This record gives sequence, C-alpha cells and structure tokens, in this order.
Amino acid sequence: MSRMSLSVGAVGWCYAVGMAANTVPTPLYPLYQQRDGFDISAVTLVYATYAAGVLASLLLAGHVSDHLGRRPVLLASIAIQALSVAAFLLWPGVAGLVVARVLSGAAVGVLTPTASAYLADLYAHAGPDRAAQAGTAANFGGLAAGSLMAGTLAQWAPAPLVLPYVVYGALLVLALAGLRLVPETRTAAPGWRYRPQRPTLPDAGRAAFWSAAWGNLLAFAVLGLFVGMAPAFLTALGHGRSPALSGAMVSAVLAAGAAAQLFLARLDHPRLVAVSLALLVCGLTLGTLAVWTSHLAAFLLGGALCGGGAGVLLKVSLAAGTALSSGGRDRAGGLATLFLAAYIGMSIPVLGLGVATQHTDARTALTGFAILAACVLAGVTPGLLRRPSFTHQQ
Repeated sequence: MSRMSLSVGAVGWCYAVGMAANTVPTPLYPLYQQRDGFDISAVTLVYATYAAGVLASLLLAGHVSDHLGRRPVLLASIAIQALSVAAFLLWPGVAGLVVARVLSGAAVGVLTPTASAYLADLYAHAGPDRAAQAGTAANFGGLAAGSLMAGTLAQWAPAPLVLPYVVYGALLVLALAGLRLVPETRTAAPGWRYRPQRPTLPDAGRAAFWSAAWGNLLAFAVLGLFVGMAPAFLTALGHGRSPALSGAMVSAVLAAGAAAQLFLARLDHPRLVAVSLALLVCGLTLGTLAVWTSHLAAFLLGGALCGGGAGVLLKVSLAAGTALSSGGRDRAGGLATLFLAAYIGMSIPVLGLGVATQHTDARTALTGFAILAACVLAGVTPGLLRRPSFTHQQ
C-alpha cells in the first residue's frame, strides 16, 4: 500500500468514525426513555442540541485548520468526541444527554471541514472529484455504520447503554493511532489572529443562492427526520422496542443517500435536480401512507427513497451554492451560510415534530412535515434549475 493510500485511508477512517457519533445514540433513545422517564419531546430536544453544537463549532472553529494545520485540529475533534463518550457513560438523565450531544456536535463541526480539506490536500493531484467521493463515502458511511452498530449491540449484547460507547471509544483510539501516520499538509500560519467565520451572501445571484440554501435546509431536515425520529415512527408502526430495527432503518436511509450521490454522479445538474425531486416526493408520500396503514416494509422503502433524494438534493444544492460563492470575495462565508441553513434544517423541523407529537399523533405530524417539505421543494426547484452554469460543478 502506498503512503498516499495509507494517509487517505487514515483520514477517511477518522472522518467516518467522527461522523458515526451522530447516529450511535439514535436506536438507544427508547432505552434512555425507559431508564430516565422522559418523553419524545425531550428526545427531539437532545437531538436538536447536537445540531446546535455542530453549527456553533462550524462558525467558530470550522476554518482554523487552514491556519493551524489539519492534523492538530482533527486530534482536537477526537479529544472532544472522547469527552462526549464519557458524558454518555457517566452522566445519566436528560442533562447528561444534552451535554454529551453538544460535545459530539462540537467535535463534528470541527471534523467535517477539516477532514474534507485534508482529503482535498491529499488528492491534490487526482482532482477534486476523488476527494469529494472519498468525503461522501466517509461522511455517509460513518453515519450509516454508527446506528447499525449501536442498534445491533443494544438488541443482542449485554449492557445496551454502555457497550456501544465502549466499542465506539475503541474506534476513536484506532482513529487517533491512524492519524499519527498521516503527514501534515498545511503548516501553521505565523502571526495569524483568530476571528470567527461570518456567514455572508454572494455578490451576485442571491436569489439562486437562497434556493441552494433552502435546498440544503430541506435535505438535512429529511435526513434529520429519520435520524432523530426513527424510534417514534417505528413505535407508531408497532415496532418501537427493537433497537436493531431502528438502527438498521437509519443506516439504510443514510446508505441510500451515499449511494445516490455516488452512482448518479455522472448525471448533469438538471437531471440530478429532477431525480432528487422525484425520490423525495415518492419517499415522503410512501412513508406517510405507510405510517397511516401500519405497513413497515413500505415505510422502510419510503425512508430509503427519502435518503436517496436528500443525498442528491444536498449534492446539487452545495454545488449550486459553491459555484455562486466561488466568484465572490468571501467563499468561506458563503459556505458558512449554506451550512447554517443545513443545520437549521437538521434541528428546527425535528424539534417542531417533537412538540407536535405532544398534541397529535406521529402520523399527523409526519403528514404535516411531508406537506411542508413539498412546498419547499416547489419553491427551490425553479431556482436550482435556472442556472445551467452550475453543471460544471458536478
């Protein structure tokens, strides 16, 4: 194995393990509810605090690896994630879950731009597509693996609220060891003065940029719907007591998102927009009908379609927003705005669904979400289709 392949593998492993932290707790939430006696609204609050931690970290520290070096920032993200694991294990109750999720989100907010930039540095001579594909595989692959691992262990292994985090901690140790083998690609900048990253809008094409931002918001809202609410919907279907099923469902949704991005990469931009629209509409419709008719297989299929649609929508929205930002004075600020929209989408709709389920059932709440999502899709699609110059980003 070449030195470059080893380095890419180590950074990709670190990226995947760090992203898995997002989904490890998902199949465990019903067990926490039984142990600590809280309801679904508390679960959605805990999930939303994760997104808040990611967003704050992105804006405050997402750019620091450009000035301090890639490896020390990735090491810091691993250290923060280890603190999150300790909080999950040692601090019972809602307060402990909130602290653990905020720490986990902060680690991911540092990890995502840093690992993506590290892969781009390592793939500098292979072209940006290779780095983007590796980043997509690590990001979505880690998310999918985290829920599958935790759900499987919680279902069939002892200590279901302990063993998944012990295993995850061991994976963090392996990531830490792997980074020792990777050369630094960005040296520390002398005399650099820290400033937080400010979200900005591009100088031109703001209407199309807002369409891209709303597309990001919707893609993350759909993914967050399944990552944050999967146990609640499975409970409505009569299968809420199976951590393995909950973990497998979340894993399937996220794996579908990764597969759709990778296997449809050769389509041009307008076709990708059309595919994302079709997958999301079909997936949300099928999933909603399945909840009303208590059909588990149809709900799982609807979730996979939604995952694929959200993955493609995320790809085209980021490509569109990045293309508009690249000609401006502050590309990083434009990207910060896109991520701001994305993590608002991950937190606020899921939190709203949690509140809604206190006043109505999960079926009605999901129906309302599907209607709102369809309205957003109708609004953003013309803006995403209107700019054929984006196609060079695919």
